[in-house]
Order: sequence, then C-alpha cells, then structure tokens
Amino acid sequence: MIAKEKFTNIENYVFLDGLRDAVRTAEALQMPLLLTGLPGTGKTEAGKAIAKVLSKEYGKDVIYRQFNTKSISVFKDLLYTYDHLKHFLDVQLQKKDINIDKDYIKRNALGKAIEDDKNYSLVLIDEIDKAPRDFPNDLLDVMEKMTMEIHELDKVVVNEIKKPFVVLTSNTEKSLPDAFLRRCIFYDIPFPQGKILEEILLKHVDKKVLVQQNIEGIKTFFEKVRENLHRKAPATAELIHWLKFIVNKNEADAKNILENLKYGSLENLTKPDPKNENIDSQVEILRMSFSILAKTKDDFDKIHAAYK
Repeated sequence: MIAKEKFTNIENYVFLDGLRDAVRTAEALQMPLLLTGLPGTGKTEAGKAIAKVLSKEYGKDVIYRQFNTKSISVFKDLLYTYDHLKHFLDVQLQKKDINIDKDYIKRNALGKAIEDDKNYSLVLIDEIDKAPRDFPNDLLDVMEKMTMEIHELDKVVVNEIKKPFVVLTSNTEKSLPDAFLRRCIFYDIPFPQGKILEEILLKHVDKKVLVQQNIEGIKTFFEKVRENLHRKAPATAELIHWLKFIVNKNEADAKNILENLKYGSLENLTKPDPKNENIDSQVEILRMSFSILAKTKDDFDKIHAAYK
C-alpha cells in the first residue's frame, strides 16, 4: 500500500485525507477510482496529482493519459479509433501497400496504456457521466481484464505486466449503472475548508506573502459569497482564478482590497474614502472580479447589489 508521506509535497495539489485513503485503497486492490464532486473542485487535477504520487511510489515516471468523454462516445473510443472512411477511399483509389494498423487505427488513452508493457500509466476518463449509459457497462470487462480486442486486425492485446491505474471523474449529471459502481472505489471531493483551503491557495498564487497576511479575510469573504450565490456557488477553481486576478494587479491596489476583506466584507472599500487616492481603481478591479465568481444572471446581479 502506498505510504501516506508519498502524498505530500505534490506540486499544485493538496490531498484531502479522504482522497488520499481512496487512492491507497484503489491502488492496493487494483481497482478503478471514481471521483465525483461539483465542477471546479479539482477532479481532473486530482488525476494528474495521483500520477505524480504513483511516480514517487514506483520510483519511475508514470505516464498520464487522458480521455475526454463526449455525449457520442462509445467504449471502443477509449481504446482505439478506426478510420473506415479513409480506408474505403484508399481501396477505391487502389492504393498500394495498405497497412491497416499503421494507416487507419489510432490507439487512444486506455488502448495505449494496455499495449505499453514497459511503462506504468495512469488513465483518466474525464466526465464519464456525459457518455451514453452503455458506455460504463461496456467498460466493465475491459477494466477488469485490461484486454483490448482490435476487430479490424483480429488481434487481442492483454496487459498482464503493468496494469494501468484508472481514474474516472463524474459531475453526477446523470447516475451511473450499479454494476459499474460496484467495481469502483469511490470518493466525492468536497469544497475544501480551513487549513486545506489555505494550502491550496498558497500553492497557486505568486504573491504568497500578501495572501498569507490576509488569508483569514479571503476565506471569510469567499464563504460569505458561497452562502449567498445559490444558483451556482463558486468552487475552488473560481476562488483560485479570483485571487490570481486580484494579486496580479497593482500591488498597492491588491493590498488594499485584501486588507478590507478581513471582516468578510468590502463595504469599507466600496465607500468613498478621501484618504484613498486609488479607490476608483480598486473598486473597478473588484467589480471586474465579480464575473469570475458569479456564473448566472441572478447571482451576478446579487453580488453587484451587495457591494454597491
């Protein structure tokens, strides 16, 4: 089982205890890991971070391979695609030296991982809930046996040496089949709180000293924003983008904005202050930043009304 210390000091990612334990369990049992959570909670980034953990565990690089699921995806797309139209045209044109494997078949994320018996792989199947319902059911046998059958070549490939670690993500837009869920290790990524949130923010901003000095106000402000924006509460990704936007502006403006967050409010900033010559610039930066946090008209209007 992967040692707990392998999950520390991972660039640009902080592992929650629950996620760390789910990864350890999935790796020990050689089972796929299913990650759910609201958009923006870092599910895709978790897959990349897990690959780095596995690299530390195995003592060699783990190749990260990603498949972006679409509404028209079928399970074979995860393994390979066959360009039957090009093949047909080449036959019609009587092209010589046709090589079906080389000319018309392209291995995709899981297919490459199954065929690669020299390297360890992590395969991320992103947003599997977008696919038709048959997609996850059709994957069951492939994921258990790590076997790829290429019908056009009458060829079967089995990976018995370095079984890839499979991570699946879902925004829970629709339910997944029970038979599929039974074969997965599950973890739901929550919105981070307290020290974990602080660690995440400090990993993603350049001006760490400025943020560290005002971290409690930043967290309090963002908690209040999440409480009041009901249609689409901003997630971790929006907070990171918002903070980067603020701190990357004029440092004096950024310092003033962040210092006024210490009460979880920006009322002091948005009220005219004759001693603050740059108040107009700071209010403008603040108003621009609301487009990062609010993602529906109702929420956009609500946050603007709160900070007139």
